[in-house]
Amino acid sequence: MAAHEYPNLFQIPMPLPLDLYALPSTSQLPTPPVSTCHVREKPESPFEPIMIIPMAQEQQIRNTPIHGLLLVAHDPPNPRPNHSRNRWTIYLPIGGHHFINLDPFCTVNRGYARPNGLRGTLIVSASTSADFVPAHHVCRISLHPAATVSNVLNTIIGFGRHRFEFDADGRGGRGWIMDVIDALQAGGLVSNPIEAAKARMELQMEWHKLVNKGIRVPIYRCGYH
Repeated sequence: MAAHEYPNLFQIPMPLPLDLYALPSTSQLPTPPVSTCHVREKPESPFEPIMIIPMAQEQQIRNTPIHGLLLVAHDPPNPRPNHSRNRWTIYLPIGGHHFINLDPFCTVNRGYARPNGLRGTLIVSASTSADFVPAHHVCRISLHPAATVSNVLNTIIGFGRHRFEFDADGRGGRGWIMDVIDALQAGGLVSNPIEAAKARMELQMEWHKLVNKGIRVPIYRCGYH
């Protein structure tokens, strides 16, 4: 699916290079809550729940202004029985055909919140509209006009949604995205709750080449520790 088939998603001026961005004023943005989720006592480990790539540009990426949020359904890289036929990723438009991706990735690290659960890592990285190929569906959610990547990440952390776990079969990505939408709305970043409600409904359906197949897919909820 070519980028020109999504004309409404690219009506954004081309941004400056990441390392030239100045920190925008966010004085009117809500402050995310401090996480109150219970963390079980466990040995220290090098496991990182959030990985920003490349690390050398972490601060520039965090400071980057964003123009809403897109949920994009792709083909799963390794289709498996009893799994959704769509794999969803969060894209944060930053201008032109450029995005910051938030991709929940299932690791082999054992979790703490559920039997045989697997800890997830949130991969934060830059991409272009080429990553929309092929996209089976796109949901857009409008955010606070002064929002940055950091505001989104801080809200995810503040609501404890960065320490997530998939089930033993690696399912839970759409459930995590549902929880992130809830957190962003509760934290005051979502500016159009109707779009958020529509996205929640569309996450529950199977999509192929922009067509709703009429098949409701179970949402597997994440565990949190």
